Amino acid sequence: MLIAIALSGTYVCGSWSKVLFCLPNHILKSLLNHTLIVVIARFVFLPFFNLLVFKGLAFLLLRFVQGVIILLLLFFAIASSNVKAQEKEDYIPLLDTNKTWVRAERHEYSVFMVFDFWIEDTITHNDTLFYELNSSGLTRYFREDIEEKKVYYRHYLNDEEELYYDFSLEVGDCMYLPSGYCFELQDLQIENILGIDRNVYYLGIENSPSYIIWIEGIGSLAGILDPFRVPSLEMSDVELNCCYLEDELIYQSNRATTYGCHLETEPPVIYGVHISDAIINIDETQKIIVEAEDYMSSIYNIQATLTSPNNNEYKSIDFQYSEYLDIYWGSFSDYNNELGYWYVSKIHLEDYQNNVVERNYTFENATAKFLLTDIDNINNFDNNKITVYPNPVNNKLVINNSLNTNTEHSIELYDICGSLIKQQTYKNNSTIDMSIYEKGIYYVKIISNNKTIYTNKLIKQ
Repeated sequence: MLIAIALSGTYVCGSWSKVLFCLPNHILKSLLNHTLIVVIARFVFLPFFNLLVFKGLAFLLLRFVQGVIILLLLFFAIASSNVKAQEKEDYIPLLDTNKTWVRAERHEYSVFMVFDFWIEDTITHNDTLFYELNSSGLTRYFREDIEEKKVYYRHYLNDEEELYYDFSLEVGDCMYLPSGYCFELQDLQIENILGIDRNVYYLGIENSPSYIIWIEGIGSLAGILDPFRVPSLEMSDVELNCCYLEDELIYQSNRATTYGCHLETEPPVIYGVHISDAIINIDETQKIIVEAEDYMSSIYNIQATLTSPNNNEYKSIDFQYSEYLDIYWGSFSDYNNELGYWYVSKIHLEDYQNNVVERNYTFENATAKFLLTDIDNINNFDNNKITVYPNPVNNKLVINNSLNTNTEHSIELYDICGSLIKQQTYKNNSTIDMSIYEKGIYYVKIISNNKTIYTNKLIKQ
């Protein structure tokens, strides 16, 4: 069949001279790009055919070869156009429940931090599927029209949605903001990014040499939530570091080795645990201080377990971060009338990278322990019966009391961490040499008949 068509010099539309005018434009363009091959073939084969005795046969063979070449060119042109059309239609969606974006941010005094954004789940609202984007506990909502290659955003589900990405843009098209401002698509390239061909969109900014850059299936290089910002840690303050699909890295910037991606960072580190008062009354609130650091600055859940004198466990979960002091602090006041020594027995940390860190303490090695007292019910002693002075103290601390001198009392001195550093007994008056101790806050406790009858805070100068 192919030989017959080639010899006949006709193909559907008539003579070969008319075939080209019957082709679609995209095939015609591909074919014209190969006409040089036809010309070269004609001059290569022509000398050979001139050697033949019968010029008619040479002419016939030349027409045959020419027809075969044109048919091959038609075949490859059609195949090439089909492949290109298929690649153009192979849209890579932006939203996926297994996708995570990691963005570097420049803060005050050129402090750089890294935050991650991920699709936590999907939700159906008014019969429409939305993707929940989570970042540091904040949830935003996206909807993607895969057929139209467009992505829409809502701050809250009931908000009016706005067009965030339009991956159907062609060079010269405008991406309009709600204000009417136009970002013109000035260039569109197919670039291989970590083994996958993706469309890369370069949107121009008026009177600026910089571009807003989108990548198909990845989003803005300033971060998924910032489709209209220039990705630069010099010219602006944000830049996408990495993007993951499940655990596979699908995008990585040149800066990622400097600022890191969340899957490459270490879990949080607990440096210390402290309390605000080593001796505290039952009607007061104890402050629990946790010194911890996370490279991603994304610790979101802290729990402190406190063990009571009766070995019951209680939890403090209401922790807040103090940026000024760079600490996490919580409070606790549910003592359940269990007087005596308490201590923090466990600290539990979680971050948004699903890292979990725990540290356990015994009473002996605990750095956060305190004595819970009930001063209002300490045998209803008159305050004038016990005198501890001077306060603040430099050298000698004097303890005077008018209690029953036949009873032996115990005086205990604690440092700010609640550790017992001095204990002695007396019947009437006593002194403690404070010159051997460093400046700071201490606590004095006096015990009589196995009951605490006096507690007070002491300042050593």
